[in-house]
Amino acid sequence: MKPRKWTADEKLAIGMEGLKEKRSVAKICREHKISQTLYYRWRDKSLSASRQRRASPPAGGGFDSVGEGGFGDGF
Repeated sequence: MKPRKWTADEKLAIGMEGLKEKRSVAKICREHKISQTLYYRWRDKSLSASRQRRASPPAGGGFDSVGEGGFGDGF
């Protein structure tokens, strides 16, 4: 079976599902056909990137586009 390629937006959405919804991580992982280890890795990376962006805003004072700021490239 060919490995699935996930976009940064898909990883973020899946990683945040467990925080937003009342479903178990096991159910989320089965639905998306990923391991729980991968789920937690994506969730932790997205939370870490979010904390980093809040701690160091861009020089212009505005927000970067969604794909910038270290999140999209780090996955």
